[in-house]
Amino acid sequence: MKKKIKYFFKQNICILLIFYLAFIIAYFLDSYSFGYILSLLEEKNMNFTKFTGIILLFYAIIFICKFMSDILGQKIVYLAFKSRMEQVQSLVDKTYKSKYQYFEDNNFMSTLNRAIDFFGGDNIGYQGVIIDMVYLFPYLFLVIISGVTIGKNNIFIVLLTLILTGLSFPIKQKLNDFDIDTDLENGQIGEKLEYFQEITTDNSYGKDIRTFGLKPIILERYEELAKAAKDIINRRTNLATVLAILSLLIEVLNDGLVLYILYLSRNELSLALIFLIFSMYILLKTMFKKVLETLADLNKNAKLFTDYDSTLDNSGQEYNDSQMANNLEGFDIEFKNVSFAYPGSEDIVLDNLNFNINSQDKLGIIGENGAGKTTLIKLLIGLFDPSEGKILINNKPTTADQRLEYFSSVFQNSLLFAGSIGDNLFFNEDNLASDKVEYARSYFAENTLKKDGQLIDLSTNIGQDFYDDAFKPSGGQEQLLLILRALVQDARMLVLDEPTSALDPSKEIEFYERIEKESKERGFIVISHRLAVSNIVDKVIVIKDHKIEDIGGHDELIKRSDYYRHLRDLASSMYESEAK
Repeated sequence: MKKKIKYFFKQNICILLIFYLAFIIAYFLDSYSFGYILSLLEEKNMNFTKFTGIILLFYAIIFICKFMSDILGQKIVYLAFKSRMEQVQSLVDKTYKSKYQYFEDNNFMSTLNRAIDFFGGDNIGYQGVIIDMVYLFPYLFLVIISGVTIGKNNIFIVLLTLILTGLSFPIKQKLNDFDIDTDLENGQIGEKLEYFQEITTDNSYGKDIRTFGLKPIILERYEELAKAAKDIINRRTNLATVLAILSLLIEVLNDGLVLYILYLSRNELSLALIFLIFSMYILLKTMFKKVLETLADLNKNAKLFTDYDSTLDNSGQEYNDSQMANNLEGFDIEFKNVSFAYPGSEDIVLDNLNFNINSQDKLGIIGENGAGKTTLIKLLIGLFDPSEGKILINNKPTTADQRLEYFSSVFQNSLLFAGSIGDNLFFNEDNLASDKVEYARSYFAENTLKKDGQLIDLSTNIGQDFYDDAFKPSGGQEQLLLILRALVQDARMLVLDEPTSALDPSKEIEFYERIEKESKERGFIVISHRLAVSNIVDKVIVIKDHKIEDIGGHDELIKRSDYYRHLRDLASSMYESEAK
């Protein structure tokens, strides 16, 4: 964080210097003014015209400096906001470079969400650190100036104020330590509360909540979480109250002792000088307290920033190496002693997998729920890296990012993002070939993808949160668009996880017919419990209890594998019941 703060100050040094000068002059003269005016009144030979001129000039300087410091202060807030946006962009970039499998780790996700909050707030977190650092220097300078001014007349007041006000640092630090200790817990509770708030306002949950009378249990769970959140706030409030009372007592003691010292000095000092010393004392006390509290906040935020930054840095970042994907016309993939467990878990999801496939293969993957089919696919296409073993392409070990370039996938929970359909399909339309456009339009027509009775086009927008006229596809329409997104990626091997789960039987048959057309140019891998998939694949990988049970063609597996026959019988009966 030090490097980022230094960079901010280096980039904006001119504005900051002018701001510091205006701020210091304004606050110093404002505190100095009353004692100074009394000293002028004590001068017997001071005429009214001269007195008025001096006062007007004095307050004109204060006004101009305060005006400049306010204007520049707003400019600095904007610059801090700009810097925060740059850091948010850096955080997003770092997040997307983190291994996908870490997003399955609750601790990682909690830290990530807290990091986003740290960079997301206007007056807290990273932006708060910058603002604190900006004001720390003029605060410190005013402490020195006011201390020197008082010290010329009574050094004991300076020492007393520094000692007593200095106690505000451990008081503030105590409260900050509580915030640091409860930060992760507070974040996790907040995420769970947001979940319940989301399902309360999301209509997709509403029908189930009302149909099954889930309101009582939802309110009960919400109340439990709210109680935990209130407990943290209550403990912090109690601590803050005790510390505030202690801080107030110290401040009253300080004020009382300073006033007593000035009372004892009443015969030695003029009234104007007494007022001047007391005004400077208020400035010294206020600015020194701000310095100490700012340092305590900086210490807290620096620690939080380091925790968040190191978590993301240690999340296994990968960087694209496109040199691997130099031959998508045909490539071999080998799993060599591959095992996988999710981060933070010792449970083996896939155990010692060994097999070879070619990018031209037509492959099916079957197994019961929880067997590890989807995890296998995520390892294959580069969302996960093995916990043990290697995944090779053309006999070369690969990173996860490298494998991503070889495959085009559709998952059960794949999503379209807010933007045009062209954005979703092609991501960058600048260099879009006309044959791709025609292919997409023919696909829209063949599948009768319509909005308001008219065929959709590449310019049709999706995402009602962003566009008032957005196209809201049904589940089947959305899955057709997701499949099209995979199909338009030339040469890549297709990977389809339950691709027809939202399609009716007629659309499913049309889909597999299209896949057969695509198979002339590239292979595909399909995970499906549907009977129809066996008609288009040449080979099936059977997974049972996180291991490969068997690999082979349909006919040979029917002959030799009891488990395969069991799965096929189940799938057949399910499909037949759906067709009735």
